[in-house]
Amino acid sequence: MDGSIAKPFQARALLETLEHLFRHQAETQPAVPVAQHAGEPLDREEVIARVDGDVRLLTELVELFLNEYPMLLSEMLDAIVRGDRNTLERAAHTLYDSLSSFS
Repeated sequence: MDGSIAKPFQARALLETLEHLFRHQAETQPAVPVAQHAGEPLDREEVIARVDGDVRLLTELVELFLNEYPMLLSEMLDAIVRGDRNTLERAAHTLYDSLSSFS
């Protein structure tokens, strides 16, 4: 865990935490994909099992996620700025559900 904020979220604290995490991520981005390192955050076998070994389906799911998540993050940040809790909650849950598909 690289950061946390307490509920109820304060927009400024959430934005500062996100900025810190993304800045830190950009500074520490490895030269090779993270999945190639030991102790990887993604269990490849479990992910492939979730699609019954259908790598083409997994590829499609990954492409859908990669197309969707930037819009969800933008929607979340906009909702924070506007103080729109319902939109923030919906977008965050959608992002969470999308990520859960990959274990």
